[in-house]
Amino acid sequence: MTQAITAGLNLDAPIPLPALPRLDGTERRTCGLALLWWQDLAGERRAPSRQDIAAAPAPEFWKHLFLLRCSPQGAESNRFEWAAPIACQALGLDPKGRSLAQAWPEDALERAAFVQRSVAELLVPIEETGRWRPPAGGDAAFRCLLLPVSDGAAPASHLLGVLSFRRQRALGA
Repeated sequence: MTQAITAGLNLDAPIPLPALPRLDGTERRTCGLALLWWQDLAGERRAPSRQDIAAAPAPEFWKHLFLLRCSPQGAESNRFEWAAPIACQALGLDPKGRSLAQAWPEDALERAAFVQRSVAELLVPIEETGRWRPPAGGDAAFRCLLLPVSDGAAPASHLLGVLSFRRQRALGA
């Protein structure tokens, strides 16, 4: 049986590494804790309200959070209401008052707009991982969990984001 499965394979060939190595457990843990917190705030509803988020005690992962106000014009016009320190570091700026297009790294903007639109319309959390070039330069791997915030109706009024990142060393460094 093993011979049939391996027939024709070059077992001496190098195994290609994945295009995006997974971030370590800290980033996954942060997103997992945020999802559980969000679910607890939502209770039996599809999503917690803006008031639920504002009234909740700050969770242990608050440094990773940001809040976007959804725009009827679409995800590209969403405005950041606030961002905690790690989210600001990841973006290379304080995005408060800026649109997604003004604050998010350009090379990841199209995908971010799609994911945000999907979360707002479907009222479901979506996690995204990828790479981008922050304005400060270099290369970063990121993990972002977007959580809808709504009074029960779609689209969501706000999106709560959880953002973790890791700067990547240049090849050969």
